[in-house]
Amino acid sequence: MTKTKWIRQSHVQEPEPQFWLTLRKYGFQLNETLSTTLSARDRHAEIFLSEDNRKIALCFTRKRSEWSFPLSDLGPNDHSRRIDAPNIIKGNPQLSARLAEGGQSARIRLMVDGEYYIGKIEPTFCFDGAEEPAVDGDIGVFRLWLGDDVVMIGGGRIRAEIATALAEALPFDRYDYFLTPTEIDAFEQQARHIRAYAAQKNDVPVLNKQLAHRRMRTLSR
Repeated sequence: MTKTKWIRQSHVQEPEPQFWLTLRKYGFQLNETLSTTLSARDRHAEIFLSEDNRKIALCFTRKRSEWSFPLSDLGPNDHSRRIDAPNIIKGNPQLSARLAEGGQSARIRLMVDGEYYIGKIEPTFCFDGAEEPAVDGDIGVFRLWLGDDVVMIGGGRIRAEIATALAEALPFDRYDYFLTPTEIDAFEQQARHIRAYAAQKNDVPVLNKQLAHRRMRTLSR
């Protein structure tokens, strides 16, 4: 009879390495964990953006080409590395808006897929309603502002929703927004941004709260 060999299993799992890309004016900064996984001979990076502007991918290479961007060290006492690609940030409204917001908004988490490092670009408010007003058919998420305060985060058909807010004389003096492919995406992103607002402010925007109370009163009649 063959004796069974038992292997004791640990409940502790090795944490997966965290790869982060931080948006900078000069381009992108790779965090130390990602930087140290690259070869010292990797001196260039190729950058890809998905057609819908929802994902970014990086591929590192030793060879310079017409598609590559310089990959360099930040300094002798910094183990992070940088990709010099200011025009990529400047020319992309989503990335520019995330850079302007700063903090956690300026970071993109990357996952490894073969030779590519791929990250999801969470949409943010990159269009100013005064300079680039929403037109018929635009679907997305918008914020209503009163002075320096966000008073509402809405979603759906932007122009129609703004018109409703104006008709109901809701107090706001400007708005900004971003676009989504569908209304379902818009409502999902609206909920995400309301959660983020609530986590930061420990409350929801005042008009969101007011409209929720109004709907509750209507349903209770």
